[in-house]
Amino acid sequence: KVVPLMRGEDRRYQQEVAERLVEVGVLFRFEHEELPAPMVAVPEELWGQLWELGRRWLMDWTVQALASNKDLALGKAPLPRSGGLQAVLKWWLCEARGQGLVIDEREQQLSPESRRRLDNVFEGPIEFEWDQVWQLGRELRILSQEPYGEVGQGSEAKVLLDQTSSGFIGECLLEWCLGYSGIEIDAVLPLAVGLDETWRGRVVSLLRRQSEAVPRWMELEGVDTESTGGGWLREPGTGTDANIMFEAMLADAFVTLTKVLWLDLLSFLDDERQYPMEGLTELLQCVAGLSMFSQLKLVLEQQPAPVYLPFQRASFLMDPRQDSHFRDWLDDVVHELLVPLGVASISDDGEQVALRTELLKVKDPPGWPEGERQRLLSIIFDEEVEFSVAPSRSNGIRPVASVPEGDAPEVSLEQPLEELLELAKGRQVRRFDGEFIEFE
Repeated sequence: KVVPLMRGEDRRYQQEVAERLVEVGVLFRFEHEELPAPMVAVPEELWGQLWELGRRWLMDWTVQALASNKDLALGKAPLPRSGGLQAVLKWWLCEARGQGLVIDEREQQLSPESRRRLDNVFEGPIEFEWDQVWQLGRELRILSQEPYGEVGQGSEAKVLLDQTSSGFIGECLLEWCLGYSGIEIDAVLPLAVGLDETWRGRVVSLLRRQSEAVPRWMELEGVDTESTGGGWLREPGTGTDANIMFEAMLADAFVTLTKVLWLDLLSFLDDERQYPMEGLTELLQCVAGLSMFSQLKLVLEQQPAPVYLPFQRASFLMDPRQDSHFRDWLDDVVHELLVPLGVASISDDGEQVALRTELLKVKDPPGWPEGERQRLLSIIFDEEVEFSVAPSRSNGIRPVASVPEGDAPEVSLEQPLEELLELAKGRQVRRFDGEFIEFE
């Protein structure tokens, strides 16, 4: 088996250890003119112990990256408690039910007239790009495109918009983690993790032929085969459909674990403090490296056929050459997801981000064993940790604002969606402040 030398601040020490092990015959040096760096070949008998050692190093770097963010945190920065994506989508549906919103079918953007109307009405505390709202609304199946380009109500609108604020945020984050949404959010993901373009084209074609769902991030163009690839290598283009489907499962699990674990670790930071984007980028890189390295043992223990992992090796994910891609990916995650959800705000210079860390936990992805995340976090921190996720709730189980009588001009968005839409029928919105809708 071939694995790269590890990387980090202690890299020189690790190289000295590796070279000493080569001298005594425990490891074997592996070099080739096409490889950018020397590798070490590990005898089968030692793989398990060395994998444990490598994973422990990766976990320690991850914990250090988290601790660094804690140390560099700035003062409290309260974030708005209203006016996030959930409120904006309710307002959009009221607009659609009242005067109507129209999409330019050729451009797949709001028509100029609809944009002007939204601009004139909106006075919320969070800035939005309307194209961003349309994209997320459609991916979450809250908004739909009806005949003649009219904006309509999607199949999940009632289920998601009648959640509590924290419940809605958790559902949106989970949809992103699972790859059900976020094609704009994850635009740089393939470059950051080194998604193999040749492999991607083949697996997407296979998934579609078998009527299987394709994760949104997998629809994005990857990188040349020559510049990436990890695991037990096989030649590109070889392997059965069964091999490819198994690899697709591993690839999806890698991306999902990276996102979920990154959010889980962020939830350990103090709430509503400002954190450096550079530090959050480093943490994301560490988590990606740890998630990738964790896949290798699964491949070696459970799959007898050669398996190709279509991403950069763990050490390369943490290499400085990948920093800019991870920073770009993080910028998109913050700007396109966390800020619209109301769980983040960015400093004027773009280098600090305030986070509502208490809202960043998501439910267990489907199929994950109960308690697995707490077990993993306890291993990472090398001590028992308390970790739980509050269940999602709908507005129906808590008191809501009283329903206005007749044609009251101001309506609270705390009301269930169906009641809001009934009140909006045929009426024009005069003002929307993120918490209330005022009708003409």
